[in-house]
Amino acid sequence: MAVQQGIVAAEDLRPELDRVRWHPFQRALAATLADIVGGSESLNELDLLAKGRARGIPDPERQQARRTPSGQIVRDATWPEFGVGSLVAFS
Repeated sequence: MAVQQGIVAAEDLRPELDRVRWHPFQRALAATLADIVGGSESLNELDLLAKGRARGIPDPERQQARRTPSGQIVRDATWPEFGVGSLVAFS
């Protein structure tokens, strides 16, 4: 993903999507872009959001940095209200 690699800012893609008059996947693209702007950085993270929403799970906070004795880690998804955090890796 160009956003993940820092080639383009997610916010800069919205005006380009708005220029498209019609596309069969326009709604899906707009929803995906909103999730990317919200902090999702991988397809696995987008899948996690979709699966959680389908089951009524609230959206997590995304990309939360945490300092540990061995350094810094970034949790892909956290639900502080439930005391749960995750590094997202599906196979």
